[in-house]
Amino acid sequence: NLPLGLEIANNAAGYMGAGNGKWRPGLSFDMAPASEVKLFRNVNVTFTPATVRNKDWANGLNWVESYGHRSLYFPAIKTVYNNDTSILTSFFTMMAIIELQKVGDRARRKFSGVSSLSNAQLVERVNQFVTDNTIGRFDNRFVIVPETYFTEADLASGYRWSLRIKIYGPNMKTVMSLSVESYRIEDLAG
Repeated sequence: NLPLGLEIANNAAGYMGAGNGKWRPGLSFDMAPASEVKLFRNVNVTFTPATVRNKDWANGLNWVESYGHRSLYFPAIKTVYNNDTSILTSFFTMMAIIELQKVGDRARRKFSGVSSLSNAQLVERVNQFVTDNTIGRFDNRFVIVPETYFTEADLASGYRWSLRIKIYGPNMKTVMSLSVESYRIEDLAG
């Protein structure tokens, strides 16, 4: 028995694992058919009652369910963040944020020790560095806005600066309300 997490890891490697760091357009797996399970057969748990699914969701667990007659899919890939109104519930946002932390650390390494730039020049160069290292990176899913600035404590110390990288992205759509309405055929003409 192997965990279905391998399916997610395989899909993530295909979509997010390019050597140049750019997510590959067309390989996103956040909806069918790309969210269907392809690596596994004879999965032993394919149905979970709604009450259990709701508890699993609240605990950040992911599961598969039937998609077609002989296929399974991940209905969503959620993080452990429990506020469904936040973009932080999305696996894809989480992966982008991990990369943004790496970009921020690369900026720190690049500019650490600099004494040849004014504060304004440092702000401009760090912001440009972050922009250069994030533009076109995430398959157009997010808007990334770097904000390099100096707090009062930064200015008082003379050797520190601050970087905030903002990420704007869509929220996952995970719930659909369905209704079926019936009418007489004569109502169509009117």
